[in-house]
Amino acid sequence: MAAQLLPPGVRDGAGQESVRATAFGTLTFFNNALGLAAGPILTGLLADRLGLQAAMRYVPLAAVGAVVLLLAGRRAYPTSIERLESPATGATDRSR
Repeated sequence: MAAQLLPPGVRDGAGQESVRATAFGTLTFFNNALGLAAGPILTGLLADRLGLQAAMRYVPLAAVGAVVLLLAGRRAYPTSIERLESPATGATDRSR
């Protein structure tokens, strides 16, 4: 699953091992920091303001927002990968 989130050059073994490890570590860190750590805090804040039952009704709505963002990313991802893999356009040869 995580390998599908990495660009093909990183996923297919091109590049250094340390770069792949850093990319995977960064992905894992932000996945945990934004998802697992923030969830209970936000649920607790909602429960303090609205009550526990109301908070438990509203918390799953975050999944709807996540789906919208994932679908938007799914549309943009192939274009981003194409830009990474294509040679830079308009680049000048400075080796002369």
